[in-house]
Amino acid sequence: MALDMLGFYGPNAAPALDAICTALDDPDIDVACSAFFALKRVDPEGSRAVPALTQALRSADDDHVQLASLVLAEYGSRAVPILEQHVRDHSGRSARSACLALCGIGPHAVPSLMRLARDPRPDIRAVVARVLGAMGRDAAPAESVLEAMLNDPDASVRQKAAAALDKVKRGLPSTLQPPAVP
Repeated sequence: MALDMLGFYGPNAAPALDAICTALDDPDIDVACSAFFALKRVDPEGSRAVPALTQALRSADDDHVQLASLVLAEYGSRAVPILEQHVRDHSGRSARSACLALCGIGPHAVPSLMRLARDPRPDIRAVVARVLGAMGRDAAPAESVLEAMLNDPDASVRQKAAAALDKVKRGLPSTLQPPAVP
């Protein structure tokens, strides 16, 4: 596929960035997927990619939002406020995808996750606990937040917080692999 080849050429394919950004919205998920992953390789600094990915988060298609979240997370700490705001402004799988993508950013995302742990939606709080657990010892600054989550009114949140707290307290290494979107 042409988009895959553009990604192979990396920054040398920068003249094709407009075409790649246009393909992010392609209704064929295979084409869109190739565009999302080519974008990171062609624009590793993110000067054009980050705004395009931020726009792609507004898609009505959950698969496109999940791809945008995951690729955006590859830009590290720069993506944290964008993903956090998306979680706050959206619901369902779209919000969970953005929350899970924070896992791939690592320790820079912990303060954001600590704020999201106070989200009024139990599904978001449960995902936050899962993400913090996946981060293991890297989530140590969130230990008190996880302890507070043990008293959450939602049983699922309490369960996930307990599992996460165990991983953090035992000092397990971070998997830095976002759990699957439920």
